[in-house]
Amino acid sequence: MKKIISALATTTVMVFGLSGCVGTTAADMGTAPDYSRKECWLQFPKITKDVDTFYIYSTAYYESSFKEGAPDYATLDNPEMLEGAQAEYMTNASVYEQSTNVFVPYYRQAGMRYAGEIRKKTGSIDAAISGIPYDDITAALDCYFKNCNQGRPFILAGHSQGASMVKYVLKNYFKEHPDY
Repeated sequence: MKKIISALATTTVMVFGLSGCVGTTAADMGTAPDYSRKECWLQFPKITKDVDTFYIYSTAYYESSFKEGAPDYATLDNPEMLEGAQAEYMTNASVYEQSTNVFVPYYRQAGMRYAGEIRKKTGSIDAAISGIPYDDITAALDCYFKNCNQGRPFILAGHSQGASMVKYVLKNYFKEHPDY
Protein backbone atom coordinates (compact mmCIF):
# COMPACT_ATOMS: atom_id res chain seq x y z
CA MET A 1 0.00 0.00 0.00
CA LYS A 2 2.88 2.37 0.81
CA LYS A 3 4.33 1.73 -2.67
CA ILE A 4 0.99 2.58 -4.31
CA ILE A 5 0.63 5.78 -2.28
CA SER A 6 4.23 6.70 -3.06
CA ALA A 7 3.69 6.03 -6.78
CA LEU A 8 0.52 8.15 -6.80
CA ALA A 9 2.27 10.98 -4.98
CA THR A 10 5.20 10.79 -7.39
CA THR A 11 2.84 10.83 -10.37
CA THR A 12 1.02 13.87 -8.99
CA VAL A 13 4.28 15.72 -8.38
CA MET A 14 5.58 14.80 -11.84
CA VAL A 15 2.36 15.94 -13.56
CA PHE A 16 2.72 19.40 -12.06
CA GLY A 17 6.53 19.48 -12.17
CA LEU A 18 6.81 18.49 -15.81
CA SER A 19 4.32 21.05 -17.02
CA GLY A 20 7.23 23.51 -17.24
CA CYS A 21 9.36 21.07 -19.19
CA VAL A 22 7.51 21.61 -22.45
CA GLY A 23 4.22 23.07 -23.52
CA THR A 24 1.08 21.04 -23.17
CA THR A 25 -0.74 22.10 -26.32
CA ALA A 26 -0.44 20.59 -29.77
CA ALA A 27 0.81 23.95 -31.06
CA ASP A 28 4.02 23.89 -29.02
CA MET A 29 4.85 20.17 -29.09
CA GLY A 30 7.69 20.84 -31.56
CA THR A 31 10.09 22.09 -28.89
CA ALA A 32 12.21 19.36 -27.36
CA PRO A 33 12.35 19.03 -23.56
CA ASP A 34 15.29 20.60 -21.77
CA TYR A 35 17.11 17.49 -20.58
CA SER A 36 19.50 19.57 -18.50
CA ARG A 37 16.52 19.76 -16.10
CA LYS A 38 16.27 16.60 -14.00
CA GLU A 39 12.47 16.75 -13.93
CA CYS A 40 12.57 15.81 -17.63
CA TRP A 41 13.99 12.44 -16.60
CA LEU A 42 12.02 9.60 -15.04
CA GLN A 43 15.33 8.29 -13.67
CA PHE A 44 18.50 10.34 -13.35
CA PRO A 45 20.85 8.42 -11.05
CA LYS A 46 23.68 9.32 -8.79
CA ILE A 47 26.72 7.73 -10.47
CA THR A 48 27.80 4.72 -8.41
CA LYS A 49 28.50 2.06 -11.07
CA ASP A 50 31.06 1.64 -13.86
CA VAL A 51 28.40 1.05 -16.56
CA ASP A 52 25.29 2.99 -17.58
CA THR A 53 21.94 1.94 -19.02
CA PHE A 54 19.95 4.37 -21.16
CA TYR A 55 16.42 2.94 -21.12
CA ILE A 56 13.55 3.95 -23.44
CA TYR A 57 10.16 2.88 -22.13
CA SER A 58 7.31 1.39 -24.12
CA THR A 59 4.04 2.94 -25.22
CA ALA A 60 2.41 4.30 -22.10
CA TYR A 61 0.12 6.73 -23.95
CA TYR A 62 -2.38 4.01 -24.68
CA GLU A 63 -6.09 4.25 -23.87
CA SER A 64 -6.45 8.03 -24.00
CA SER A 65 -4.82 8.07 -27.46
CA PHE A 66 -8.02 6.48 -28.82
CA LYS A 67 -10.29 9.27 -27.56
CA GLU A 68 -11.91 11.56 -30.12
CA GLY A 69 -9.54 14.41 -30.94
CA ALA A 70 -6.61 12.95 -28.97
CA PRO A 71 -3.22 14.12 -30.23
CA ASP A 72 -0.94 11.65 -32.01
CA TYR A 73 1.79 12.26 -29.42
CA ALA A 74 1.63 12.47 -25.63
CA THR A 75 2.82 15.62 -23.93
CA LEU A 76 5.24 15.20 -21.05
CA ASP A 77 2.51 16.06 -18.56
CA ASN A 78 0.09 13.41 -19.85
CA PRO A 79 -0.99 11.52 -16.68
CA GLU A 80 -1.47 8.19 -18.47
CA MET A 81 1.99 8.36 -20.03
CA LEU A 82 3.61 9.36 -16.73
CA GLU A 83 1.92 6.60 -14.77
CA GLY A 84 2.65 3.96 -17.41
CA ALA A 85 6.29 4.99 -17.77
CA GLN A 86 6.80 4.86 -14.00
CA ALA A 87 5.12 1.45 -13.77
CA GLU A 88 7.31 0.11 -16.55
CA TYR A 89 10.40 1.46 -14.87
CA MET A 90 9.53 -0.52 -11.75
CA THR A 91 8.77 -3.75 -13.64
CA ASN A 92 11.36 -3.63 -16.43
CA ALA A 93 14.08 -0.98 -16.29
CA SER A 94 14.79 -1.33 -12.58
CA VAL A 95 16.41 -4.73 -13.22
CA TYR A 96 19.45 -2.81 -14.48
CA GLU A 97 19.87 -0.89 -11.20
CA GLN A 98 21.98 -3.53 -9.45
CA SER A 99 24.67 -3.38 -12.12
CA THR A 100 24.35 -0.02 -13.87
CA ASN A 101 23.46 3.65 -13.50
CA VAL A 102 20.02 3.80 -15.13
CA PHE A 103 19.00 6.88 -17.14
CA VAL A 104 15.39 7.10 -18.36
CA PRO A 105 14.24 10.26 -20.15
CA TYR A 106 10.61 11.22 -20.42
CA TYR A 107 9.72 11.72 -24.07
CA ARG A 108 6.73 12.73 -26.14
CA GLN A 109 5.88 9.35 -27.53
CA ALA A 110 3.50 8.26 -30.25
CA GLY A 111 0.11 7.15 -28.97
CA MET A 112 -0.97 3.55 -29.42
CA ARG A 113 -3.68 4.58 -31.91
CA TYR A 114 -1.30 6.58 -34.10
CA ALA A 115 1.52 4.02 -33.93
CA GLY A 116 -0.99 1.30 -34.87
CA GLU A 117 -2.26 3.30 -37.85
CA ILE A 118 1.29 3.86 -39.08
CA ARG A 119 2.20 0.18 -38.62
CA LYS A 120 -0.92 -0.87 -40.52
CA LYS A 121 -0.03 1.44 -43.44
CA THR A 122 3.72 0.80 -43.61
CA GLY A 123 4.48 -2.39 -41.67
CA SER A 124 6.65 -0.42 -39.22
CA ILE A 125 6.23 2.34 -36.64
CA ASP A 126 9.37 4.14 -37.83
CA ALA A 127 7.33 6.99 -39.36
CA ALA A 128 5.55 7.50 -36.01
CA ILE A 129 8.76 7.61 -33.98
CA SER A 130 11.01 9.42 -36.45
CA GLY A 131 9.71 12.91 -35.64
CA ILE A 132 8.86 14.21 -32.18
CA PRO A 133 9.83 11.06 -30.21
CA TYR A 134 13.17 10.71 -32.01
CA ASP A 135 13.92 14.41 -31.54
CA ASP A 136 13.30 14.05 -27.80
CA ILE A 137 15.37 10.89 -27.43
CA THR A 138 18.28 12.34 -29.41
CA ALA A 139 18.15 15.49 -27.27
CA ALA A 140 18.27 13.26 -24.18
CA LEU A 141 21.16 11.26 -25.64
CA ASP A 142 23.05 14.46 -26.49
CA CYS A 143 22.61 15.66 -22.91
CA TYR A 144 23.57 12.24 -21.52
CA PHE A 145 26.77 11.95 -23.57
CA LYS A 146 27.79 15.57 -23.04
CA ASN A 147 27.10 15.78 -19.30
CA CYS A 148 26.71 12.32 -17.77
CA ASN A 149 28.47 9.45 -19.51
CA GLN A 150 32.12 10.48 -19.03
CA GLY A 151 33.32 7.61 -21.25
CA ARG A 152 31.66 4.78 -19.32
CA PRO A 153 30.40 1.76 -21.27
CA PHE A 154 26.63 1.89 -21.72
CA ILE A 155 23.68 -0.30 -22.56
CA LEU A 156 20.91 1.06 -24.77
CA ALA A 157 17.69 -0.77 -23.87
CA GLY A 158 13.98 -0.44 -24.45
CA HIS A 159 10.68 -2.26 -24.65
CA SER A 160 7.98 -2.16 -27.35
CA GLN A 161 7.95 1.42 -28.75
CA GLY A 162 11.16 1.89 -26.76
CA ALA A 163 12.75 -1.11 -28.50
CA SER A 164 11.69 0.28 -31.88
CA MET A 165 13.29 3.56 -30.85
CA VAL A 166 16.50 1.74 -29.81
CA LYS A 167 16.64 0.17 -33.27
CA TYR A 168 16.00 3.55 -34.92
CA VAL A 169 18.66 5.24 -32.75
CA LEU A 170 21.22 2.54 -33.58
CA LYS A 171 20.48 2.95 -37.28
CA ASN A 172 20.52 6.76 -37.34
CA TYR A 173 21.88 8.54 -34.26
CA PHE A 174 25.09 6.56 -33.93
CA LYS A 175 25.81 6.98 -37.63
CA GLU A 176 25.95 10.73 -36.90
CA HIS A 177 27.86 10.22 -33.62
CA PRO A 178 30.42 7.46 -34.25
CA ASP A 179 32.59 8.55 -31.30
CA TYR A 180 30.05 7.22 -28.82
